Amino acid sequence: MGMGNIKLLLLAFFLIVIVANGCWEEERNALLELQANIMSSNGELLVDWEGYNANGFIDCCFWESVKCSLETGRVIKLSLGSERFGSGDDWRFNASLFLPFKSLQFLLLSNRNIIGWTKNEGFSKLSQLPNLIEVDLQFNPIHPKVLLSSLCSISSLEVLKLGADADTSFSIPTTYNSRMSKKCGGLTNLRQLWFEGYGISDINTLFALGGGANSGLRNLEKLNLNYNNFNSTIFSSLKVFPSLKQLELVDNKINGNIKMNDIIALSNLKHLDLRGNNIERFVTTKGTQINAVALILNVLF
Repeated sequence: MGMGNIKLLLLAFFLIVIVANGCWEEERNALLELQANIMSSNGELLVDWEGYNANGFIDCCFWESVKCSLETGRVIKLSLGSERFGSGDDWRFNASLFLPFKSLQFLLLSNRNIIGWTKNEGFSKLSQLPNLIEVDLQFNPIHPKVLLSSLCSISSLEVLKLGADADTSFSIPTTYNSRMSKKCGGLTNLRQLWFEGYGISDINTLFALGGGANSGLRNLEKLNLNYNNFNSTIFSSLKVFPSLKQLELVDNKINGNIKMNDIIALSNLKHLDLRGNNIERFVTTKGTQINAVALILNVLF
């Protein structure tokens, strides 16, 4: 038997052991530590993690909210949003609790009552997880500028979901955007961004997230800006996102006549949602009428 075949057999045996015994011990222990950390003040476990597989081994891959890779048995997804477990008490995020999950790809923490983080344990530390591609932090009571400055160094991210209640309004100083651009590595791989309900009207906030207006976010394909205060000038500002295909602007301050040329300049745009705005009509110039009609069929308003 050749050396190559021996290696394949060893790999197959290794995978069989993983499947038989379920999740990795260090990751199971890390999950139990995470469970204790988000326990409510009255001692209730907000995440009920227990159970065994058919062979009698404790298998965290079958625990609710946990998803493992079928190939390696490593945890690849943690769904800890309140829609599954209830929001519980105020929680200070601790990034080190998630670092044992080296293969983690999806971290969902919406409405988790995150009010900040313990010292030196902010979201920026998640950049040590090279496979992390999606983070959901919607509806946590934490200021967006604090979130942005902590998240903007996780260069592996492809999907980022941030949002607040629609009746919330946050003030982000314009000087903050330029300061953050200088120290932010930029989310250069980001393809989908939710930034809902913050009441913002300055697109420069997003430029800062990408490391500046002329860099980063050039791969962005979907942008959700629902429940903010943008007006019709938003369209001309979005030219720096050349890959944009889907744009959501529900319930903003877009009023009156809209220049269709600014929308058509977003050459890859296929879907535009403008519901909840007071738009009177779309204005086009000669030579753009056909293209305007083609796009308007996919505009919701």
